[in-house]
Amino acid sequence: MSTGSPSAAPDNSLSSERISLVRSHVEKVLSSKAFAGTKRSQDFLRLIIEHTLAGRPDNLRERMIGAEMFGRPVDYDTANDAVVRVKANEVRRRLAQYYAEESTEHDGVSIDLPPGTYVPVFHWEPAPREATTEAPLPQAAKQPSRVPWIWIAAGAAGFSLLAFTIYSLRSATSPSAMLGGSLSRLTFDSGYTTDGVISPDGRSIAYASDRGGRDNLDIYVQDIKGGFIGRFTDDAADDYNPAFSPDGTQIAFRSERNGGGIYQVSTLGGTTHLVVAGGRGPRFSPDGRYLLYWQAAAGFYSKWGGSSASLFTVEVAGGSPVQISRNCSFVNSGAAWSPDSKRILFAGICQGRAGVWSGSPDGKVLEPSAVYDFWKENKLQSLDASTAPVFDQWLDNPARLLVPLAAGDDISYEASLPISANGDKSTGPVRPLVFGPSRTTHASASKSERIILSAEEQSSNVWMLKVDSSGHATGRPVPLKTSSLVNVEPALSRDGKNVIFVARESGAWELQLMNLANQTLTHLSVRLPYLHEPVFNSKGDKVYYSGQLPSLGKTSDYELRLDGAVPQTLLHQSLGGLWDASPDDRWLITHSPKQVSTPLGVSYDANLPRRDTLALIDHSTGQVKPFLYDPNGNLYQAHFSQDGAWVTFLSNGNQHSRIYLVPFTAGEIAIANWIPITDGTAWDDKPNFSQDGKLIFFTSDRDGFRCIWAQPLTADKHPSGSAFPVYHFHSQRRSLANLPIGRMSLAVGPGTLVFNQGEYTGNLWLQDPK
Repeated sequence: MSTGSPSAAPDNSLSSERISLVRSHVEKVLSSKAFAGTKRSQDFLRLIIEHTLAGRPDNLRERMIGAEMFGRPVDYDTANDAVVRVKANEVRRRLAQYYAEESTEHDGVSIDLPPGTYVPVFHWEPAPREATTEAPLPQAAKQPSRVPWIWIAAGAAGFSLLAFTIYSLRSATSPSAMLGGSLSRLTFDSGYTTDGVISPDGRSIAYASDRGGRDNLDIYVQDIKGGFIGRFTDDAADDYNPAFSPDGTQIAFRSERNGGGIYQVSTLGGTTHLVVAGGRGPRFSPDGRYLLYWQAAAGFYSKWGGSSASLFTVEVAGGSPVQISRNCSFVNSGAAWSPDSKRILFAGICQGRAGVWSGSPDGKVLEPSAVYDFWKENKLQSLDASTAPVFDQWLDNPARLLVPLAAGDDISYEASLPISANGDKSTGPVRPLVFGPSRTTHASASKSERIILSAEEQSSNVWMLKVDSSGHATGRPVPLKTSSLVNVEPALSRDGKNVIFVARESGAWELQLMNLANQTLTHLSVRLPYLHEPVFNSKGDKVYYSGQLPSLGKTSDYELRLDGAVPQTLLHQSLGGLWDASPDDRWLITHSPKQVSTPLGVSYDANLPRRDTLALIDHSTGQVKPFLYDPNGNLYQAHFSQDGAWVTFLSNGNQHSRIYLVPFTAGEIAIANWIPITDGTAWDDKPNFSQDGKLIFFTSDRDGFRCIWAQPLTADKHPSGSAFPVYHFHSQRRSLANLPIGRMSLAVGPGTLVFNQGEYTGNLWLQDPK
């Protein structure tokens, strides 16, 4: 397949005039809609173009690109890490989209990236394209309040991605290992369209979208062939996770209205009604008898369930819920029904051990499945940060699971995992579906095996929120004008004038500094494969951070003067990161792992017999001293008060977390002297003192979302009254919870909070079988 003009002969002869022509054309391509908001794809295309123009095509080999752009070791295993192949296929798709939809002028050159190679081909003096007419894209209409649904004529805008079929993906995997089919795009939204499911007969899809223009998700149903779209909900709260009933007459979905729960609506229209209060992730059994769902404990939020989640079934005809995840301390929400409706497969910690489990809908049977052994042996990577497998659907004839798999930090794809008929083992091998969008997060198949893929792009930006002297927000958060799509872990100088953060640039992590008054951005001289938790010194003229040099196999702690000096090593072997520096710059708070006899049992796949404690680094001598230790929890997020007299920190126990304060002394402080600030009934995190020391700002899941809260303090630093919300983040598209908790930070300055949050955009694709 050629993404350029088929009538132009490929020729990579490079005179100076042709080099200028190529570079000019590349900039036009990269500024197009096809490449908008895809910094990683832009960087990939630039990299392969520049290597080719410089006469270095031998550098464009998979392992070398992986090391240069994605920070992989030079000898990494390309068989198990498809990051380069997936990104190359996305670039091919975007080039195809550009030449099909946007390229109308003749630049004298077009670019092709043939399958099986990473060396681009240039086509010179292409023949003129014939003019085409495209019907307008479907637009969402305002739903009348007296009518619960409407139908919208979508027109005949069919998009085929230039016959982007399996042939174009032979560089991603061998043809025998790849599932066949054609891929076409179904939605064209600039916002967030997600959670696509297909009706059992394969004629319609249901999904959630914010195209209504109110920053909330509503449920839509779309006819695949005719393109007609129906809007079925119009509530101010988010509605998402739709599921068709097996007969196609009902749609169940999660809604955040009225405290949250599972609602249902007829596909013929009508009013919605509550089915399960508090329920999430509805999935009908194939025989239509049961509805499967999950619930989280109060005060805990996670897209994938986790240590507070439980799986339930309830009969559609009526009855009491049945918990199928009994004796489970951890449950992943990505569970799948067997085709005969007799089993439910899910990942969890049950009966005291991690694994994949098969449960009966009546809750009487719970058995381990060897699918977990196959998953571990083949080092499959889950979308869930806990590493627990996520299952989208269980298909038959032959028996297999549709599973979303990660192929890097921000790349994922859908695959087919063959299993036995009863789900007790995997027969392998894993077979990827057609690689298309760079991040496929969910798949849904009809009886005829038409598959809807939900694809999304994720970004993370740094935001600023102004607060008054009482800690209440005075307006809405404002994004900072950064240059990268991924910006994490912001930290403020003590005077609140500057913020430093970690940005993803061309496959590496870079320290960037911004002046908040004029938003001037400075790229510091630090760019590493791994970079974590920068913090300012008291004067704001130095930063401390943890990082890993490409030539070293270990992480070290560094000090960097902001006047352009070379970083200096603080600890050659980092203990796990740096949290804060004391106002006199004498002490740095760091981690210090401590070996113990028993694990906490708080994670799915990494329950090691150790505790993460807090220690002090003497800046003048480099000596490390014990500071805080909890035998029943891991300690994180330690920060000094403005005067250095107090330290606040987080203890992460079994299912929840708790924030504490201690008076600072340069020595170990017994638990008896810790002052509890939160009660441990919710997941609270990221504690920081206000400038005057009268408040602790923190994030909390206590209302079912990850929001920013504040706890007033007495003069002796005990809680004074109840905590109050500073700002709510109740959107699925843009949220503090759209990032791994370890990459999200909250920083506090004079009248200012700075934090990063994740944002999704997405669309739906259709894969038709051969």
